[in-house]
Amino acid sequence: MLTLRAIYLCGVLASALLFMSTPALSQQADAQPIVNLTVQDLQSRGPKPVAGWTFSPVDLNTGVGGDYIYVGWQRGTSKPITRLSFGAYNRSQQGNPAPNWEWNPTDLNRGAGGQYIYMFWKRDPGFQPIYGITFIVTPQSSPPPVPGYQAINLDLNRGAGGPYIWAYVTHQRSLSHKFAARSAIKRSGKKLGDNSLKEAKVSIEKKLSQPK
Repeated sequence: MLTLRAIYLCGVLASALLFMSTPALSQQADAQPIVNLTVQDLQSRGPKPVAGWTFSPVDLNTGVGGDYIYVGWQRGTSKPITRLSFGAYNRSQQGNPAPNWEWNPTDLNRGAGGQYIYMFWKRDPGFQPIYGITFIVTPQSSPPPVPGYQAINLDLNRGAGGPYIWAYVTHQRSLSHKFAARSAIKRSGKKLGDNSLKEAKVSIEKKLSQPK
């Protein structure tokens, strides 16, 4: 018999797949690169609008409770961000644990258990600027490919259970990649969407019973 948590997670994943097929996910490449990053840590669903900032609509605690966590960015031309990374730790980090990287001290798993996960970035002139960031919520244990985008191979729900959340960046400013990304996301979600509800519930129940 399915637990209430499994049934809830079915709904979360179904909502995520529906969300993935909409243009809202593709707040992607633009004419100007990303120059600043921030994190919203909220007690209710967001993100909250902030003048001059764009926020991903994906809650990085999707499916696992805890705080509502959203990544945001500013665009510009001065000192663009060229590298993005995430780190997972067994303990809270009181100071920046990654020398030569900028960071945000907000735990991206806050309130959900699991490991402490932080966001890091660099402005390395030896790399191309980042023009787009996106996040995919999926039952897949490895990042599904998205043409034009590079996956960051760290599950942002690591240790907290629930679905997998993968981050992606693009160094290409072409707006055509918005549509390429959206099509790839539709394809990655179609496999689960084509399963029967019973098969999806069984798959989710197995995932909940095993550590990630």
